[in-house]
Amino acid sequence: MGIDLQMVPNSSTIKLALKTLCRENGVERDRRAVAAIAILLTTLWQQGTYDGEELQRLAREKLAEATATPNGGSYDARQ
Repeated sequence: MGIDLQMVPNSSTIKLALKTLCRENGVERDRRAVAAIAILLTTLWQQGTYDGEELQRLAREKLAEATATPNGGSYDARQ
């Protein structure tokens, strides 16, 4: 019984994506926003998005959907 290493997030890939997305959205100092983006990235990773560029693209889409929702909606990475 071994560990599926693809299910373990690559910290450098996620860290770079997190840093990039936080900078793009101007939320580097907003702990809640940073945590929400980190959760989104981790969820996307667990769903099989392992490429850094694809991870950022999908996260941007989810964040844009959340921003476009009236009442300031929140994203759901499972959708």
